[in-house]
Formats: sequence, C-alpha cells, structure tokens
Amino acid sequence: MELASRQRRLERLRAAQAVLEQRDDGDTVNPGDPDSGITPTAQGPFIQATNDRRQLVPTLEAIPRELGQPDIALADTGYDNSAQIEQLTQRGIKVYCPPQNVAAKPPRDSSGPRGRIWRQRRTRRDELDQPAGQRLYRRRAASSEPCFHVIKRLMGFGRFSLRGLKGVNLEWNLVALAYNCRKITRALA
Repeated sequence: MELASRQRRLERLRAAQAVLEQRDDGDTVNPGDPDSGITPTAQGPFIQATNDRRQLVPTLEAIPRELGQPDIALADTGYDNSAQIEQLTQRGIKVYCPPQNVAAKPPRDSSGPRGRIWRQRRTRRDELDQPAGQRLYRRRAASSEPCFHVIKRLMGFGRFSLRGLKGVNLEWNLVALAYNCRKITRALA
C-alpha cells in the first residue's frame, strides 16, 4: 500500500513538473488545480483563479459560425496578450484591450520583440485614449459588467468552491442558472 501511494505521488509530481515546463516565466501552478493560477485581489493577498491572458483567441473562436466573425473585440486588461492580439488583427478584427503596462520610453533594443510589444501596447493605449476608443470601450462595461456585479455583489458569489475545469464549469452553470432565474423572476413581478 505504501509503495502504491509513493508511486502515485511520484506520478503526480512528474505531471506537475510537465505542467510547469509548459508555463511561461512568472506563471504559478497549483498542483491540486493546474487549470488555475494565483491572482492578487483587492480583498486579500491572493485567490485561486484562471488567467484570461491566453483566452482571447479561443473565446472569439467559440463564437458560432452562424453569428459571423466580429469586426471589433472589446476586452479587459486581463486579456492583454500581444501575440493573440496580433493574431486577431491579422484576421481583420480590431482589438480594444487596455495594455497591462506601458513604459514611458521604449526598451533599449526597440527593434527586437520587446520593442514590438511596446509599440503595440503604446498604439492600443493611444487608440483607447481617443474619443472613438473611449466610446467603444464604454460599451463593453455597459454590456458585460452588470451581470458580474449582480453575481459577485448581490448574489454573493465571490469564488469557486470546486476545483478543476470540470468542477468549475459545473459550479458556473449553476450560478448562471440562478442568475437567469433571478432575472426571469424580476421580469415577471
């Protein structure tokens, strides 16, 4: 029995090591829930949460073909990923996403990858500071944020209790069902 437990622990450690080797520098891994990461919050030091940084392209690809491809994508700072934004731009999709940070001056080697990322972020920041960019980005807040406010603040759902992608999907479906029932009930009242 002890040998079987030891073998299982070694297998889990090797699997966690493989996940670590696939992550970017600075990413953290929770061996108990490799689908999530550690995210700082205003309420406390950290919570376990997924990172949206790699989700912009998959999110847009999940749009059913019948609806067509959007011309514009509005995303919050958590989706800031220069490679994915460039990929969408090449497909003809204009992405409005506030950059995570933009240094005042370009990096010393402005011709390399860091310089390209700096220029892309600087351009996005400038576009968002223009009246047209501000007007478009306000639409994002008006369309997507109210439901999250209701779910987090009014319904009191601040974090997931279940772990793993399957568990989180199940829990989120239940939260969405409760949110929709709340909306229907209020509409009928």
